Formats: sequence, structure tokens, C-alpha cells
Amino acid sequence: MYHYSLVDLLLFSAVAEESCLTRGARKAHLSLPSASLRMKSLEEALHVTLFNRKPRGIELTPAGVILNQHVNEIKQTLARMENEIAPYARLRSGVIRIAANYGAMLDFLPVDIPSFLKANPGVQAHLEQKTSPEVVEEIARGRADVGVTAFEGPYEGVKFTDYRKDELILAVPADHPLKDREIVDFSEALEYEFVTLDRNFAMQKFLYEKADEIGRVLKSRLEVEDPLILLRLVSEGLGIGVLSRKAFTSLSAYARAVPVRLSNPWAQRELRIAVNEDPALRGPWTSALISYLTRDSIDNVYRTQLF
Repeated sequence: MYHYSLVDLLLFSAVAEESCLTRGARKAHLSLPSASLRMKSLEEALHVTLFNRKPRGIELTPAGVILNQHVNEIKQTLARMENEIAPYARLRSGVIRIAANYGAMLDFLPVDIPSFLKANPGVQAHLEQKTSPEVVEEIARGRADVGVTAFEGPYEGVKFTDYRKDELILAVPADHPLKDREIVDFSEALEYEFVTLDRNFAMQKFLYEKADEIGRVLKSRLEVEDPLILLRLVSEGLGIGVLSRKAFTSLSAYARAVPVRLSNPWAQRELRIAVNEDPALRGPWTSALISYLTRDSIDNVYRTQLF
């Protein structure tokens, strides 16, 4: 049981800064008798002497120095808390710019962003789909406030925070040669024709790049603009496709495709939130959105056992 309050600690800090009880009391907006009584009670509660009285003021004892260090840490924590809460208290409207890769745009942000906007009805969001490297570049150049990316490495001027897990899988027809395989390398999948998303989709650009990296060609028989159409065409035997695990789970009720894992390390991806390290290049709603997106271990909420 603590027999002192935050007011007592802040008063102590003011007295320590001023090296004078009178000036410290004035700084803390307390009368001198009240401040004197509070400091005496604080010393009694802690069972130590905090100040040595001198002819021209006071100085901290060794115990007082230790307490002052901890109180300064408390004040820093309070300042961070107020900064993080401030957007909710002061802001009523604004725009937040979000850049995200395909997986985040399809699977997670359609749930998280609407709920954030409902909680903050004066805010507008501008979402733009980019490849994971492009997302980081948008953040670094200050063209987006918040990014969601599978970019793995560090990037100068960009700070990363864990967000969700994302997995890319193959979707194959029920009578396809790969249908009974538990796991397949992308290079083997490239032996077959694909149903692909439009090349403007960031994920599709990513898959073409992965094929190019190993000197192969991704053969697209059909290009579509909707993941559900892709999955239904795969079900009809027009090719195989690549989707995120969550997208496949969400859409599988409308199609008869079979999921097959990809063995490539890049198929198992960590989605991370990216922001510019310079607060001047972030919008005023950035902290509020990040706090919302990382409000708890939401990765567990979206885990669905697919296999």
C-alpha cells in the first residue's frame, strides 16, 4: 500500500529541480505549508531522508538522487502516454494515407480499417496497393503515413512493427496432378498454366518477379481482376493459381479448388507495419491507427487452420 501520490512525486521532482522548497511548491501550484507537509509525509512513507537542508537551499541525499531518477522515468512515461492519447482527444477529422501489399489489402485491412473509421467517423482513409518494397519506399519518402508490408530487411529512416502473418498457397483443380501433394516448390508449379490476377495487382507482380529470379516464365492462361473469379476458374480446370491462405479460406465455399502449400521461404511472410522515423513526415492520425492495429495479439484472431 503506497502512502504517497503522483502529486507528491511531481512535487518532489519540482523541488529537486529548483533546489528550493518554496520555488518547487510554486512550480507545483501548491502552498508552502502544504508542500512542506507532503515532503515530510513522503520521507516518512519511504523511511528515508530525501533532502539535506543547506543555508542557500536544499540538495538531494543519495536516496533522493535514486528517487529523482525514477520520478524522471515516470514523467517520461506520462509524456509518451499523453502523446499517444492526444489524437483521440484533439482530432476530429483528417486523412490518413495507407500503402499496403496485396495480402494485407485483401485479407486484413478490409476488417481493421473500417472498424477504425467507425470509431473515428471524422477520418478518411486513402488506401493504395503496392508491392512490399514499394510500400517501404512510399513510407521513406513521406508519401504514405502507414505502410503494411512483407519487406524483411531494415530500411533507413523507416521503423517496423509486427502486424500479422501471411502465407501464399497454391490453389489447384480437384483433378490436377498436384492435388494430392502436401507441399510443392514454386519452380515445379511453373510447369503448369496459371490463372492469374491482373498484372496491376502487387502480389501478381511479386510472383512474376519470383519466376524471373529463377530464370523461368509464369505462363498465364487467363488474367482476372477478382480473387473469387480466379478461384472459380481454377475450380473449372483452367489453370492453377496463387492466393493468400486467408483469402482461400474465405472464398473456398464458392469454389472446389484444392489448397497446396508452397515450400518456398518467401511464401511464409510476416506482415509488418512501417512508419517514417521522422514524426514530421507522418500524418496526425498515424499514432492512433498504429495503436489500433496493434491493440492486442490480433494475429491470433485471424489464424485459421487450413490444412
